Amino acid sequence: PMFRRSGRILRVHQGAGGVVRGERLGPYRLEAELGSGGMGTVYRARAVEPAPPVAVGTTVALKLVHPHLVTRADGLARLRREAELGGRVVHAHVGRTFGADAADFGGHAQPYLVMEYVEGRTLNALLDELHHVPEELCWHIGREVVKGL
Repeated sequence: PMFRRSGRILRVHQGAGGVVRGERLGPYRLEAELGSGGMGTVYRARAVEPAPPVAVGTTVALKLVHPHLVTRADGLARLRREAELGGRVVHAHVGRTFGADAADFGGHAQPYLVMEYVEGRTLNALLDELHHVPEELCWHIGREVVKGL
């Protein structure tokens, strides 16, 4: 058996939501949109001001969370708590979570999650290239994912 692409594809739209390269969100400058989904849109960003534990100049993955997901009075506090718990997970197979906050963006408080940026190809890119993934590679990827869990 081979692993085949399902009909579900992560679509990347440059400038979605009116965000343009170089815009600032808190201490970060947005550089490029990486993808979007049900929780929000992820950008490659660079810290341009101190944002402990992230040093100035560090590239991060910045997820702009859909504001409606944190509309409850305790929504941002819950997001920060989840980020703190995620930050405790340190494993070679898991991208680090550095924190969560909100900053003024377009006249409203925009919640965001700060994560480790990992350079490399996505599974979608691999599937685009190969059209199917051999069974042994599927098992290998699965084992590596499980190690992180």
